[in-house]
Amino acid sequence: MFKNPHLLSKMLLIAVLAMISHLAFSQTWTDVTTAYLENPDFSNGSTNGWAVTVTDYQNCGYQGATYSNNGSTISGFLEVWTPSPNVLGAGDVRTSVTLPKGSYRLEVDAIATRQSSYGNSAAQASNVYLFAKTASGRQFSKEIKTNDNAPQHFTIDFSTDSYGGVNMGMLLQQGHNAN
Repeated sequence: MFKNPHLLSKMLLIAVLAMISHLAFSQTWTDVTTAYLENPDFSNGSTNGWAVTVTDYQNCGYQGATYSNNGSTISGFLEVWTPSPNVLGAGDVRTSVTLPKGSYRLEVDAIATRQSSYGNSAAQASNVYLFAKTASGRQFSKEIKTNDNAPQHFTIDFSTDSYGGVNMGMLLQQGHNAN
């Protein structure tokens, strides 16, 4: 969910890898999801509007499964996956939007994990980030990690200096261990 307290007519909800908002906030925010984002929640059963630069995957595309964990639920999402003991290649899953100058909040429910292989227990991923990068080059990010099949809620706040493009999504940096 993107939130902009200064532009009360603008707030953007985004679903990246099943990113769905569920929180109530003390500030007044206005949802601008449909005004700025194509296919924010993958409800049309496709990944239209999203780009994937991650490599070395076995599956990449729309996933209709549902996972829940302590109030966070993902259902119908973009999945990039490879079986253990393999690791995905570095890259990102992102959408690009043009936003007015302002402050925003990206809220997501996501799974970022290192699944188990051959009976070993799963581990949380490392070097996986929720990110927003503005046209001026400002990057905002937060490392995210979860247990296997257990989505969690994550947020980052970011701002734009002027009207312009923003890339946002999940980034798998070199050296990550997610699959």
